[in-house]
Amino acid sequence: MLPAIGVAYLVLRVHRRQDAFLELFTQPEIGEFYLASRGRPIRRTPTEDKVAFRKRVQEVCRTFCVREFRGEFGRLHFALPLLLASILTSLALLFLVTSAFGVPLRPNTPSPVLFALLGALVWVFYVLFRDYAVTDIHPGTFHWISFRYVLAVTVGIVSTGAFAEGLRDIGSFVLATLPFADVIRFIRSKAPGLGADEPGPKLSVIQGMDAESAERLAEVGIRSVQQLAFVDPLRLMLGSNLSPKVLIDWMDQAFLYMYVDKAIEKLRPRGVRGAMEMAALYQEKFYKDPPSASDPLIASFARCLELSESELLRLIKSLYFDNQVLTLWRLWGSLDPDQRSMPSTEGDEDDDDEGSAPDPVAGSVARETATTTARTGPPGAPASARADTPRATAPAEAGADASGAATAAETGSLKREPPPPRRAPAAHD
Repeated sequence: MLPAIGVAYLVLRVHRRQDAFLELFTQPEIGEFYLASRGRPIRRTPTEDKVAFRKRVQEVCRTFCVREFRGEFGRLHFALPLLLASILTSLALLFLVTSAFGVPLRPNTPSPVLFALLGALVWVFYVLFRDYAVTDIHPGTFHWISFRYVLAVTVGIVSTGAFAEGLRDIGSFVLATLPFADVIRFIRSKAPGLGADEPGPKLSVIQGMDAESAERLAEVGIRSVQQLAFVDPLRLMLGSNLSPKVLIDWMDQAFLYMYVDKAIEKLRPRGVRGAMEMAALYQEKFYKDPPSASDPLIASFARCLELSESELLRLIKSLYFDNQVLTLWRLWGSLDPDQRSMPSTEGDEDDDDEGSAPDPVAGSVARETATTTARTGPPGAPASARADTPRATAPAEAGADASGAATAAETGSLKREPPPPRRAPAAHD
């Protein structure tokens, strides 16, 4: 049955995932900005009008996205994982059936091992049917299926000494159906030599993140808040078929968490759930006017985060000028035509001057590159250092203070539209 499900998915479902992926990232305003932010700008030639340029941008973005998609979901990438998972599934079924009929392949196998294998089979088919229904099967799914059987044998052996005699079988069966993180945690608790869990904030601190979603993110290599904050959005949406809005919201929350840590819980009732809302304060309060020390909202946020107002301003400014926040801002605005309150670029404006060739990304990517300094350490500095060593700050030429930003705005070198609307708590769409 496993090979049949895999083949049916490749023939009937995987193209739907490709279409949904291309629909988002081939939008010129998204794909063009994404490529430019990754060092692959698409420049408009002097003889190219706007319609022709946008058409070329869409074609380049489509070619890039199709290549990336096939690099992850090409049929050859499924072949080996599917073959290995099918072989192990067949062996597990054969092992269970022969044991049930009294002719076991390996006599004297502990019953908890058999029940753990049965639990692994239940988990495998649950995951396959669930992910098939939402078009979320990828080559890694079959790698995890293979690993689940290896883990099930370990669970069965550990359960022999971990549970009372009457509970060993049911205990091993239940454990084999739990998320990977819970199973590993149980095994570690019974085998002290394996060490403790890695330190650092877990994904459970993100609002809307449940155990199943965390496990699905772990399948694509996202196991910590820092990894979620700094992951390439395209790579994440390519690897996970969760709602784009949900993924962007989680990334946005994770990015702010890297700066304010658990204080994010105090910001949520005040209308700030992520980095975009916090960055929007810079635009709302200081974009055109010099910062005011008597602003009650800023004072309230400063007390909430236990920072001085100048430290809070520096944090807000760092978020506002950060390319990752800008990318999330644009993606969020692209998902809802009625909520396109996102940063704009100079090249997005109509240009009827036939003799000019404006760079469509000069107003965002090039400027962001010029106005952010090199990181002083690994991405996501500890929260204790968030006010003193922001990840990116604007240099003097972009405005060392808010009045400098106002001057830049007057000259047109720094332009953004109104801040993004507040969002409801994340939920699977």
